[in-house]
Amino acid sequence: ERTSLGRLIYEALRFAARQVSSIYAALGLVVVLAATLATIATWAFAAIAEEMQEGTIQPFDEAVMQWASENRVGWLETFLVELTVLGDWVVVFVVVGVAALFLSLAHRRWSVILLLVANIGGIAISLALKHGFARPRPQFFDWGDPVITALFPSGHASNAAIAYGRIPYLIR
Repeated sequence: ERTSLGRLIYEALRFAARQVSSIYAALGLVVVLAATLATIATWAFAAIAEEMQEGTIQPFDEAVMQWASENRVGWLETFLVELTVLGDWVVVFVVVGVAALFLSLAHRRWSVILLLVANIGGIAISLALKHGFARPRPQFFDWGDPVITALFPSGHASNAAIAYGRIPYLIR
């Protein structure tokens, strides 16, 4: 019987919990695991960024964009455009604002602060990285609205990941 990744993680955490003798040891274990995951994610981002700056992934990007441009499917394109709107800064701002209001009404002041700092900090980091990498957007598509920021890293993806990943955690 195959075991799901979630089940493996759950069993690993249960095993680790049985090995620790105090809350401080458990907290230390969580901090070490979080730091390890953050290090791996940072390394992966740096590796992708390096490949992007060297131009080694440019031919792949262009081939995918060219193929997508030539094989457009109307309903799928409409769906994907609507899906991307969930990462737009205006939508994220409204969702974070509603979540902050809800948390504030629940007297969860530190959760509100964490939510706002994480999202504002994430936007600032994303914009700084965009400025640093300055990768222009490809011209295979008519982008509709004028886009003034660079392509990498994706602001929509980072905004959505920060907001929609943090809110359920804080509301629980």
